[in-house]
Parts: sequence; C-alpha cells; structure tokens
Amino acid sequence: ELKSLRGYDKDFEQTAGLLEELQAQQIDATSMQAMVKHCGIGPEIAETKSDFGIYGEEPVELAVRQMSLQMLKVARNNEQGVVDDIDTEFLHQYRVSLRKSRSLINLMKKAFPVDTHLRLKELLGQLAGCTNQLRDMDVFLLGRDTYAEMLPANFDAGFARLFQLIAQDRERARKSVNTAFSSTGHDQAFKEVFTILEQEPVYENSFASQPVLEAAKKKIIKRYHRIVSLGIKIDDKTPDEEIHELRIECKKLRYMMEFFAELFPKKAIKSLIKTLKKLQTILGDFNDYSVQKEFLADYEKSHKKSSALSAAINGLIAVLHQKQVLERTKVQQAFAEFNDDSVKQQFAEMFSSQKQESGK
Repeated sequence: ELKSLRGYDKDFEQTAGLLEELQAQQIDATSMQAMVKHCGIGPEIAETKSDFGIYGEEPVELAVRQMSLQMLKVARNNEQGVVDDIDTEFLHQYRVSLRKSRSLINLMKKAFPVDTHLRLKELLGQLAGCTNQLRDMDVFLLGRDTYAEMLPANFDAGFARLFQLIAQDRERARKSVNTAFSSTGHDQAFKEVFTILEQEPVYENSFASQPVLEAAKKKIIKRYHRIVSLGIKIDDKTPDEEIHELRIECKKLRYMMEFFAELFPKKAIKSLIKTLKKLQTILGDFNDYSVQKEFLADYEKSHKKSSALSAAINGLIAVLHQKQVLERTKVQQAFAEFNDDSVKQQFAEMFSSQKQESGK
C-alpha cells in the first residue's frame, strides 16, 4: 500500500505513476528492488553473501567450486556499475569478490589438480589487475576530507593541485578499465574461469574428497597457531616487514573463518571473528599508512611538480608517518588481547578435530 507523506506530494504522484505503468507489464519479480530496476533506476550493487549453502560432510572440492562460483558471479554482476561509473562501491565489491575467490582457491589449493589451480590463479589475477590503479585513485579521492584535516591552511594550494591531478589520473584509469572490461580477452577469461569451476569434481587426492568441515577446522587452527607464533615475537625492535607478515596471516585467517562460518555455531564464530577484527584493524591501519606514503612518494616522482605541490605531498607523508608510528605502538597490546587464554580456549574448542578432542 502506497501512502503520501506531508510535503512529498510530487514524489508520491511520481511513484504512483511509475507503479501504475508497471501494472500492465510483465516483470521477473514483484519486489520493490525489482520494480525500481525495471524502471531503469540504476543497477544494484552486488555483495558477497556469508552463506554459501555448503554442509559439513560435503567434499572439499565440490564446496570450493560452489563457493568460488558464487563469489565470481557477484564480481560479474558489478561490472556494469563500474563501467557506468555510478558509485565507487561497484568497483570495490568487484575487487573484493575476486580477491576472496582467489584467496579461497589459494588457501584450499589442494582441492584442485595442480594445473587447474595455477590456471585459476592466473586468470583471477588478470581480472583484478586491470583495476588496481583505478582503485588506488578512488581510495585517495574518497579520503580527501580526512587528508585535508591533516594539513595546515598554508598547504591549501598544493593540496588542491594534488587532488586535481589525482582526479585527472583517475579519469584516465577509469577509461583504461572500461577498455579492459569491454575486451574479448576479459570476457573470455571470465568464461574460462566459470567453465573450469562448473566442471564435475575430479577428487584427485584425499584432501579434495574429505569432508569440508574437517578440512576447514585443520586449516583454521593451523593458521591460528601460525599467527600466535609470529605475534609473540613482536617487540619494539621488530622490523616493519614482520608486522606486515602478521597482517597477511590475520587476513588469511579471517577469510577462512568467514568462508566457512556457516559450518560452525553462529554466535561463537561471530564472536571469534570480532576478536580477530580488532587486531586486524590495527595491523590494517599500520599497513594503509605505509601504502599511502608509498603512493604519494611515487606520485611526486612521476608528476611535474611545483613547490606548493611538493610541500603538500611531503607534508602528508610526514603526517602519515607519524600516524604509522603511533599505530605500531598499538600492535603489541592488540595482539596480547587476541592471545588471551579465553580466546585460545575458544579456538581449541571450535576448531580441534574429533580425533584431537578424544586424545587419539
């Protein structure tokens, strides 16, 4: 039922008119989203769902094929939004879906024959690689207000010029992505990936045929122990590279827990993921500052610059460095919270195999 709100008479009339037109038309679904889409009011941003419809006794290879296909369909569904440049979120979700599917296939690589895994890895890297530069520009443009707050007013001229240049480069990167997306090679790469994943499982080894719950438990607990062994070594003198390594391991663990979350008690797995996210946020911020510093340093080298532009870039690099140093001091405390005895017990109880639990 459609009712008018005071002050929205014109909007009500317009909406009612659109719905009246739809009454005489055949559409695939009667949801409001379907009707809005039918009216041509833009595509919907597709996001990867947390549930894949897998079950614990399902063979690993079958589950991984099924999960990967779902994530890659999300990427495919976001392509038109990227091309039309409606919202940067379309590109973000395109990349997230590809990154997650690639991570799943790499983390569970023994589920496939070696040649199949290597080919999937190559194709997915190709499909994501063409968007790297555009996403870098998007991230900086989206953070403009935050960066503006970092610098005093006397940097305004150089700051404005920096973001003018980034916007120009972003437009060139967008056109490059559109060219890549419309190419025969791009379409063929997606088709080949789908063809490979839609094939019947071959169960080439024991890992591929074992129950996915059993495999997920082993992978998750192994990754968790790896993080603990890395984290306890961290002190004030630990090189940045080792901090980055810990971040990567945490990212892999979180992906594994999210991929297979539906196989575990919902409340308990959500609580552990939330605990991991706290550590991951600190490590992620530390890494982001590093990446942003590198981006700006490279940007200054590759662009014709004025003294005002150089001052703004170097000023931002200096502020980002201070933020990175501050974030680094938080790493040890964040890891200590993650390495708490209660968290250890939760991981052991949820992800230990039955054989381990029975002492065999």
